[in-house]
Amino acid sequence: MMRASYSFVVDNTNDLFTFQYAAVLNSGGTSHSASEQPYFHVDVTDNTTNSTVPCTQYDATAPSSGSLPGWFLSSHKAPDQTDVYCKQWSAVGLDLQTAIGHTVTVNFIVSDCNLGGHFGYCYIDADCGNPASASNVAGFCGTNSGQVTMT
Repeated sequence: MMRASYSFVVDNTNDLFTFQYAAVLNSGGTSHSASEQPYFHVDVTDNTTNSTVPCTQYDATAPSSGSLPGWFLSSHKAPDQTDVYCKQWSAVGLDLQTAIGHTVTVNFIVSDCNLGGHFGYCYIDADCGNPASASNVAGFCGTNSGQVTMT
């Protein structure tokens, strides 16, 4: 498991946390339970209240078979012939207004399978200040999407 975390105090200059990510998860197939599969996780913890900031959690776990919504199945198989799921670069904007004045920690976690034979990795590009312009950002609650332009 690999983790990248960043903590900061939220104020009105950084209450929109934006990031882009791309990820790859290699399924362990039917020999792995869901809890043993590679996964990718994002959340923002409000350290002042010791709780998760609303609409800041995202989880993706490689399935045993079938599809992973929002991801595509690579045409290339892993060496053991298991499926490889890919997420193209996606932009996300997380609204942290409910945590203004609080210290928060943004957590990104990616993990190989628990049995050690299948991979998971991701790429992150983040900005903890309000961007001058962020196009096509989406939140994790489904209704938060669109284009943001700051002046």
